[in-house]
Amino acid sequence: MKLPKLLIIGAGSRLGFRLMEKAQGRFDWTGVDAFPSHPEIILADITRPDNISSLIDARRPDFVIHTAAVTDVDGCERNRALARSVNVNGSMNIAESCQKFKSRLRYISTDYVFDGSGGPYDESAVPQPINYYGQTKLDGEQCVQSICPDALTVRTCVPYDWNPKCPPNFLMWLVQKLKANENVSIVNDQWNTPTYNPHLAEVLLALCGRWIPGILHASGGQFINRYDFALTVCDIFGFDRNRVTQTNSSQLKQLATRPMRAGLRVDKIESHLGVKMISVADGLEKAYRAFKA
Repeated sequence: MKLPKLLIIGAGSRLGFRLMEKAQGRFDWTGVDAFPSHPEIILADITRPDNISSLIDARRPDFVIHTAAVTDVDGCERNRALARSVNVNGSMNIAESCQKFKSRLRYISTDYVFDGSGGPYDESAVPQPINYYGQTKLDGEQCVQSICPDALTVRTCVPYDWNPKCPPNFLMWLVQKLKANENVSIVNDQWNTPTYNPHLAEVLLALCGRWIPGILHASGGQFINRYDFALTVCDIFGFDRNRVTQTNSSQLKQLATRPMRAGLRVDKIESHLGVKMISVADGLEKAYRAFKA
């Protein structure tokens, strides 16, 4: 049986790695990245229109999942030109090529398009970013939808995973600190819906089989603050809760303002796919098994 062709842009990211892993045997997939970190990933620069157009023309994928982005929130404030070049112009280049060569585009966005005053948010909520990262992701969404009306934007939130082959995420940083018997101070005023990365990859691949243009939210199903998330990590991974103390965002002096109550509602995607977006405890149990393995 001929497998559908899939192009994973940003394949070197944590989500891209899981997409390649989950696509095995289900898609004829190609992974591309500006900084290939895996022998099966080929070089591509989405900020160069000719580069991405030639790639999509040559591969003619049925589906494109676009995960590439500058996601360092403070870094986006420091280097706005780079953030705009990748998150907005790069997304525009991909959308133009997908429209030209009739590839169905799934663009990955973030709950940071919202101001964090009333989360978790559903798809009808009006975006109002409060930092430059969120602004570039919203601008990227709007580019994609205007150029490629059949595209699907999938917003997610705080992906976590245990995967030493990829750059650390919040969970991995926390576990490494606690494993070294270090104390950590975690904010208790930033609320979101953390997303177990391998499950997100499964959901995105399932969405390739559905014609759903517009916007969908795909995140974990539990609204929780970072401090309580860290305590749950302690409980599941077997670390001492007393090593985790509470702080608040004002003490961190982060360059970019963070949305305090962000996160996403997932009723719509659960209805579309007939799946349950998993809780923090369920996701961390899976991550713990990967950690022990």
